[in-house]
Amino acid sequence: YTVPSKPYDVKGKASGELVGGNISILYSLLGSKSSIDTKGKILFIEDLDEYLYHIDRMMYNLKRNGYFDNVKGIIVGSMADMHDNEIPFGQNEVQIITEIAKEYNIPIAFEFPAGHQTDNRTLILGKQVDFEVNDKEVKLQYTVPSKPYDVKGKASGELVGGNISILYSLLGSKSSIDTKGKI
Repeated sequence: YTVPSKPYDVKGKASGELVGGNISILYSLLGSKSSIDTKGKILFIEDLDEYLYHIDRMMYNLKRNGYFDNVKGIIVGSMADMHDNEIPFGQNEVQIITEIAKEYNIPIAFEFPAGHQTDNRTLILGKQVDFEVNDKEVKLQYTVPSKPYDVKGKASGELVGGNISILYSLLGSKSSIDTKGKI
C-alpha cells in the first residue's frame, strides 16, 4: 500500500513482522500468555470510541510493559470517534502517541487506512513487511523472505513452460518443449 504521508508522521524506514491490533485489546492482554511480542516488529494499533485519557493510560501501560523498547515502527490506523472530557484532556491521539514514542526514534505513520473506517485496507498480521514514511508518502509492502531451499544465483535465457499436465502429456512427442539452455 502507498498512501499520502501526514505532516506529523515520523519519517524513517523499517522492516519486520507486522503485529498488533486494537489498543484496548492489546492493553487487556498485558501479562497474559496472549500478550504479543513486539521485539523487532512493526506494530499496528487502532481504536474506536475511546476517551483520550483512556488512550493515554493504555499507551503508557503498553510502554511500561516494554511494547516499544525494541519495536521497529508503528502504524496507527483509524482512531475513530475519540472523546474528550468536559475539562479537555489537552492532547489528541496523535500528540499522545507521538509523546510516548518520541524516545525510540522509529517511523510512525498516523491515519493509515486500516481499522474502523470506510477505506479499510487489509493488514496481514504475522507477515513480513517493509515500512517507509517519507515527506510524500507512507509505504507498506509485504515481503517474501527467501526460503532456505531457494537457489541463489542468476540465470538468463528464454523462458519456457506451461501447465504441468499438458507438458507431461507432450513428453516424447514432436510438440515436446526443448528446455536445454532455457529457463
